[in-house]
Amino acid sequence: MKKVLTILLLNLSLMALAQNEGTLRLYLTPAAEAVTIDGELMEYGNTAKLKPGKYFVQAWCPNKTLLDTIIEIKASETVSFFYRFENSPAYIAYLKESQSYSKQKLLNLGLPAATTVLIGGALVYTYIKGKNLQEEAEKNYELYRYAGYDMNVRKTIFEESQKKYRGYYYAQFAEYAALAVSSYFLYRGIKWLKKNPGPELKKDKNPFTIDKVGFVPNQYGGYGLGLVIKLD
Repeated sequence: MKKVLTILLLNLSLMALAQNEGTLRLYLTPAAEAVTIDGELMEYGNTAKLKPGKYFVQAWCPNKTLLDTIIEIKASETVSFFYRFENSPAYIAYLKESQSYSKQKLLNLGLPAATTVLIGGALVYTYIKGKNLQEEAEKNYELYRYAGYDMNVRKTIFEESQKKYRGYYYAQFAEYAALAVSSYFLYRGIKWLKKNPGPELKKDKNPFTIDKVGFVPNQYGGYGLGLVIKLD
């Protein structure tokens, strides 16, 4: 009978304790990598059962500003806390530096590279087209040279084909010169890239460190095995 009475009293005390508890639910975006409630690490999930009172809540997410706030818990109530992390000053500076670097990279390397490719493609087209026109002009010349009749007509056809060929022939020299200039700027861009590798994002260190491990006060008024975290 004593055992039954003891179990009954224990269950009643646990039920009373549960009724006096409140619930804290954290909805953090993006998900935090470390959350502490009054210095105790919140290891699993986003929900904690707590006694009524005010709690010091901290949360850390890489490259974000540390969440540092106080939340009040009331008995038998659920507090849903929504929070979106803001970028840290260091990460904002990195983003600005990266944006500026991307513009410089485009100016020093991207544009010369694109120009070189376009001019190279145009030069290949001009060469192939000029080669075909050259063969056509040589063929018309042979027809004109050995024509037994219509000499004037053959001559006109030959001169027109020769004129077309010469246009592409001289265009090649202009494109070669443009290719040399763009290649020079591309070379300078490659040298600039080697000297300016771009900004690097430093790894954001977790500011929470373990203060002690052992039996610590818990939310039920007793003690339990846990971690006490402090902020560097």
